[in-house]
Amino acid sequence: MTYWEAEEPRSALVHQARFAFESGDTDTEARDVASRVAGSLAEWWDRACTWLEIFTELDLVAHGRRRPEVLGPEAIVWTRRDDGEVGGLSWPRTIAMSRPELIEVPGSELMEKCFARAGSGSEPPLEWMFIRDARSWLNGKETRRAVIDAATAAELALQRSLDTLLVGVPEEVKSALVNRCNGLAALNRLVQELGGAHVPVDRLNKKLGRLRNAAVHAGNTPSYEEAREAFTVAVEVVEQAVSRSDL
Repeated sequence: MTYWEAEEPRSALVHQARFAFESGDTDTEARDVASRVAGSLAEWWDRACTWLEIFTELDLVAHGRRRPEVLGPEAIVWTRRDDGEVGGLSWPRTIAMSRPELIEVPGSELMEKCFARAGSGSEPPLEWMFIRDARSWLNGKETRRAVIDAATAAELALQRSLDTLLVGVPEEVKSALVNRCNGLAALNRLVQELGGAHVPVDRLNKKLGRLRNAAVHAGNTPSYEEAREAFTVAVEVVEQAVSRSDL
């Protein structure tokens, strides 16, 4: 199933994939290859899916509530008439299912890249893993969890930026600088003071930091629009620390 937009494929559903492997000439060698492939395929596929999610914005983890919504009565009603006849009452009902998010359909080069990364055993940086999770929570309308994961991704990215900027600085000086930072805004301000790429401090604090604090410390649930803006800011921060194009 493929969804189209302006005559361009925007998302696709893959029902089946086939893999081919070479082995030796004997049945024993073929069985050995088949056994090793079968034993490692699930783990490899998990990593491959993760890389695909990072590069294409696929949502394969599917966090949040995704059940189809039944519009209309879910119960079946039966009647017994005075003459003893039993019959059912029915009326129209509709099952509403969410349309898949539109993504950039990966070409063979990107698929090969993801599969090669998975085959080597490598995984995306942790920042991008949290971005992946935040996007999925957002798709599942779990805005509180989306904001928390987005903020975690941004904090990890800022820490990475500081590690890069402070290379060669004595460890005690580095610890003193980082320990004085309390929250995303302070980390971002320190990155700014050290000349690193950064999101404007006020924007980071207003769109992401305050929302994260309210979600964690007060249990607040932000609106979808607020969570979407927070997610966008987090992606900017992560991109500046470890660009997706460099993965």
